[in-house]
Amino acid sequence: MHGGVLERHLADLMSSRFREAAARFTADTIYSHPPYAGGTERVLFRGRDALWHGFVTERGPSPARQVITDLWQRGDRVFVEGVIEGIPDGGTFFSYWVVGARGRTVARASRRCRATVERVGSRAPAYGSPV
Repeated sequence: MHGGVLERHLADLMSSRFREAAARFTADTIYSHPPYAGGTERVLFRGRDALWHGFVTERGPSPARQVITDLWQRGDRVFVEGVIEGIPDGGTFFSYWVVGARGRTVARASRRCRATVERVGSRAPAYGSPV
């Protein structure tokens, strides 16, 4: 069950604890994210150090609060759906994670969307239990 790891990562981001948020990823992580405020291009960070630097310089502190509403897991693949609070017009997100040994995240790709995302795969029972 990796929901707790993801929730701790999001809590670190929401509290601007960027070093801690990045530390939840492997040293060779690949992190892809939609443009941060004012940006027009997706961001891509390769490696934990680049991710930490990106959190500090490109993301920065934010009033956004990501709330996980659904989570599905199959092996090391995790799909997360949620809502974003604390920003104008709010929003939703769908995110794909690969979680490795000891709960460290190997990769993350996410996209914000306005509409509900069609669910991928089978719905897992409680919080990330394998299906």
